[in-house]
Amino acid sequence: MPGRLLSWAIAGTVVCGLSSAMASSTNLVRLSGRSLCDESGPFLGLGASYFQALRHAKYDRPRLNSNLAFIASRGFNYVRVLSMVNWDGLEIAPVTFTNRAGCHVEAWPDYWQNFRDLLDAVVRHGLRAEVTVFADPQYVMPGLATTNAALKAGDRCVLPRGPGAYILKGTLKGA
Repeated sequence: MPGRLLSWAIAGTVVCGLSSAMASSTNLVRLSGRSLCDESGPFLGLGASYFQALRHAKYDRPRLNSNLAFIASRGFNYVRVLSMVNWDGLEIAPVTFTNRAGCHVEAWPDYWQNFRDLLDAVVRHGLRAEVTVFADPQYVMPGLATTNAALKAGDRCVLPRGPGAYILKGTLKGA
């Protein structure tokens, strides 16, 4: 199991927002030597973790926009966000699951709309988003079938997003 979780963590992080200044659906971030690069060349990736961003997109849009504006105003160019969270009372739920505290958590019926809205808000603030796709998968998506179904739902609901957002396609295989 530890090998599988490590694989998920490595495969599950993608940069998925493009700033309006770099609006291109093919302006992918890549590693070139020891530098991050996009179509404009090397850049310093200065980021901040905003773990509750997707929850704020659903429940507190003014706070989301205020926080993103603050982050951007301090010179950061990306935010790291979590696509699922199993914290009791603060869950981000793409699927129905039982959290670490043993509580049943219903999937957000509007999960993918909130995900898209979050990416759009990130772009409006001139930021990129590094989305940690699998956080606490042993609770939220304990089986590969559930995980792969969620990836397929994301493909349908997020792609294509035109200038501003994309997410890697694919399926996970057991370690």
